[in-house]
Amino acid sequence: MSAKIVISLLILGHLLNDFVLQSRHVAYNKGEDIKLLIQHCVSGIVVSIILTWYYLSWWLIGIEILIYVFHFVIDGYKTKLRELNWGIVTEVRLFIIDQLAHLIVITATYPLLKLANISLEPWGEFFNNQVLFRIFPIFDTLNLGQKDLYIMILTIIAYVFVWRPASFLVDKILLNLKEYASEDEEEHNLRELIAKLERTILLTLVLSHNFLGLVIVFAAKSVACFDNFSKKSFASYYIVGSLSSLLIAIVIGTLLNLIIYLEGYQARFIIYKLF
Repeated sequence: MSAKIVISLLILGHLLNDFVLQSRHVAYNKGEDIKLLIQHCVSGIVVSIILTWYYLSWWLIGIEILIYVFHFVIDGYKTKLRELNWGIVTEVRLFIIDQLAHLIVITATYPLLKLANISLEPWGEFFNNQVLFRIFPIFDTLNLGQKDLYIMILTIIAYVFVWRPASFLVDKILLNLKEYASEDEEEHNLRELIAKLERTILLTLVLSHNFLGLVIVFAAKSVACFDNFSKKSFASYYIVGSLSSLLIAIVIGTLLNLIIYLEGYQARFIIYKLF
């Protein structure tokens, strides 16, 4: 189970480094500036080390460096594919291929983590007993096991994805509907926030198996925007954006529910009992 926890932490680190900690300047210019690309990869290694420090060993550090060597190559080739300007290489497809490639590289290190016999290091146990459990005694009371931790991390990954990476994906999907895209940055940011909140609610409903709630959310949003449906451009923009958000939430939520089912997991920690 320790190897699965580390894999989930590495995926979380990738999402944080690519979509939360990375500035727009680095995101848009790292393909042309190798220094920015190196900076981005070094940042990813540091984030990975911080997240996995409970299990840290020279083996694990080596694996994390290897992951970001591949990350460097993938991001470099992504820029070259974009420059080819092929009709089949759209921004949406490029985004999906790029993220799938990173995910495959991370998950492919699972056999190496098993071979390295990754486990909780003494300083991790010391920190739990002497610091974490004393400051937050609820964690000791809950008596969380490794499987609880694994599912919690996957749940965090799901919410991080629908909040930040999904915004980039939906924006790229809506690129062809620029006629209704707001040029006002403040209005655009407000719409983006609404979409993030919508996906968060939708994901929660999927995780709780409350599929009727999905219909209610979609209907409520449609009623709120009803006056604008007379504009054909708005109707197209609204439907594509809303269905994209709905699809992303359903896919991510269903994948997480599937993992929970395959793990034979019975929720014992308070957060997941809410679902």
